[in-house]
Amino acid sequence: MLQLWPGAETWLAWQPQLMAEHQWWRLLTAVLVHTNGWHLLLNAAGLLLCLAFRDPRDPLWQPWLELLLITLLSSLLLLLWPAIGWWVGLSGPLHGWLLLCLWSGRQQAPGVHLLAAGVVIIKVVSELLWGGNDTTAALIEARVLVEGHAAGVVAALLLWPLSDRLQRSRR
Repeated sequence: MLQLWPGAETWLAWQPQLMAEHQWWRLLTAVLVHTNGWHLLLNAAGLLLCLAFRDPRDPLWQPWLELLLITLLSSLLLLLWPAIGWWVGLSGPLHGWLLLCLWSGRQQAPGVHLLAAGVVIIKVVSELLWGGNDTTAALIEARVLVEGHAAGVVAALLLWPLSDRLQRSRR
């Protein structure tokens, strides 16, 4: 619904200069708005992909808590790139959350899950080295924020021990 609200980006986008003015909600709300409908659709598909890899025995709250924490951490990590002045969309945190979802569901099909995790990591490293996909950039009408994808993966790696501990305590 936020996508339909005119000017939602103005109030919700990740913008360091406004966060410096105590608008800290932007650390979490940037993922709620997108550049256009295609951007929203791609992120929604990524969200469903992540959920498909989850262990169905995980408590319902756990994946959403992980996504919230990855969003917060990746938003903070993006502050390390001073050239980034604006960001919207869920793809950065989704890259990291996909890794945690793959880890969570690894017992179901370990080979597939480890292979998929390797593909995610190779994709993010290649984006950092050679840039984002031009076709995707044209579709979403913005530069693919590859730094956001990397921040999401780093956030997931930092949260991995917590996620693993939650999963072990459940068993």
